[in-house]
Amino acid sequence: MSRAKKFTPKFIASAIRYVVYFLAVALTPYLAKPIAPLFDWAGYSLMRPMFVEIFTVIFWGVEWWIIFSVEKRIKKKKTKKTADYLQAAANHFLTAEKSEQAGENSAAISKHFLEKVQSRSLTTEEEREMLYRAAFEQKKRKIRPPLPFKNVAILTVLSVFCIFIISAVTGFKVKPIYDIGEKVTGYEMYNKIAILGRNVFKCFWILGMVKASKGMAEELVLTAPNGKEKAWTSRLLQTVFLLIFGLFDVLTSVMVYPLTLTRVLVGLTYLLFYIAFIPVQALTQGSDIKAFLLIVLIYLF
Repeated sequence: MSRAKKFTPKFIASAIRYVVYFLAVALTPYLAKPIAPLFDWAGYSLMRPMFVEIFTVIFWGVEWWIIFSVEKRIKKKKTKKTADYLQAAANHFLTAEKSEQAGENSAAISKHFLEKVQSRSLTTEEEREMLYRAAFEQKKRKIRPPLPFKNVAILTVLSVFCIFIISAVTGFKVKPIYDIGEKVTGYEMYNKIAILGRNVFKCFWILGMVKASKGMAEELVLTAPNGKEKAWTSRLLQTVFLLIFGLFDVLTSVMVYPLTLTRVLVGLTYLLFYIAFIPVQALTQGSDIKAFLLIVLIYLF
């Protein structure tokens, strides 16, 4: 039996997204800095940091639009043969659920499809997503079922725990109030609020990094020699990939001058938050909106 290719199309796509998202977060603020001085007439240059954040968000929006447009164009260029295999496999998965007799036929079609497209077995999550897409393909609006109570309970406890930890580190202050500070002038207030707004939009990139890290980790595990779906190995790799980005974010956004003990503790806490984002994305079962809102809640508060 031939060995599966190590770098599958899904791994390559996830790796490209990881690099693109990383570069967008790392370089975009530098694109905004030369433009901000053009608005020094507003506030006698005291509001320059606010304009840096505003143009950073604007550029991020443009970059998201470009990424979306490119991905949409790539999807349209997929061959009809690949689309036919995908639809056939999805239809047979649905048929297998309704009839046990169709199970063998479904498995055969699925195996043939996988050899042509992915060169490995589908995970349980991928099978569920395939069923979901096939079942709601004709609907304009895809409505996902509500999250199980167990998932909701775990997400609630996890969110409350993260908020409590950061509150304790900052002397039991509300995190946005700690970020803004005390006895700030009006101009400083505008600048600090702009940073908070920038961080909300950064959470789009964070969610994208979580998903890209997950895609790379799963493919490396599933396509390894004699590879099997090992959840703990995949989660460990995903954590490593995500912490690389998290460490960069903490060093450039949290641990800044003047560097105090509290700021160091906040930075270490934010690294733990990046680890928490992994179960947040997994427990929301593919709902990007729910995952994004929870990441914003944890990241800001």
